[in-house]
Amino acid sequence: MIENWNFIRTATMIAKLGSVSAAAKALDLHRATVMRHVDSLEEQLGARLFIRNDKGYLPTEAGLQLLRVGDVTEQQFQSLAAQLGKSEEDMQGRLTITSLDEALPILLPVIEEYQQRYPAMQIEFIGDIKNFDLEYGEADIAIRSGPKPTTPDNIVWLLQTYDIVYAASPEYVEKHGLPTCEAELAQHRFITMLDRPALMGWNEWVYEQLPAACRSFSVSSGKAMQEAMHAGYGIGFTFAGATQLRQDLVEIFTPEVWQVQIWCLVHRDVYPMNKVKKFVTLLQEHFADHG
Repeated sequence: MIENWNFIRTATMIAKLGSVSAAAKALDLHRATVMRHVDSLEEQLGARLFIRNDKGYLPTEAGLQLLRVGDVTEQQFQSLAAQLGKSEEDMQGRLTITSLDEALPILLPVIEEYQQRYPAMQIEFIGDIKNFDLEYGEADIAIRSGPKPTTPDNIVWLLQTYDIVYAASPEYVEKHGLPTCEAELAQHRFITMLDRPALMGWNEWVYEQLPAACRSFSVSSGKAMQEAMHAGYGIGFTFAGATQLRQDLVEIFTPEVWQVQIWCLVHRDVYPMNKVKKFVTLLQEHFADHG
């Protein structure tokens, strides 16, 4: 197994140019580095690649085979680069976005406009509370809530500050009524999150301010909460923007007001890509228009 593909590139250049000095100049490497590459490659392959004489470096049969491999590999890389460049220019391919499920309703208008402009682009949405690692390509764009993220090498934009509200389906309101004061809230059914991070003060409010009997249903994900809310099972929390965009949720009175900041994160090495930059631009324009 070849430990370093640069060794093949170096040996291929020697075979083409016929000397170590010419290869070193073409590759912008020190002559000693070129010779070390060849020695290492011959050791890994267990074969002599060149005959050294006063005329330079002449490739052996093994060296000629390596030259053919190098040429094919270089052509494949050039073809790949051309294909990737064309896909990037023509806005083709896949864009992966990760976010909390609760944020999807406020992202959908941007996703729809993006795909109207660039119909060849496919969107993958990963709804998960997990913070996916952008550095390793687990997602192209992350939408996160809470304090400003401080992960290294990511570019971060503040999109919007939202109110967190409690809401229920019209079916729930029709069956159980619409509470108008704090005393009436104690007579209703609430959907809560099993995990209780300190930053989710609105979730803690139910645990701390309402009777335990109100916590009729606890879930482990935002998706489960949304499903239970829309099914009329109880009152749950969501972004205020979600209740404005959808007609199947009714905002419920609460004596406290909570806010959360929504951030967009992109790794600095990914941001220059057209597919990413254009989506981020649409995001920023959308939130600026609806701020």
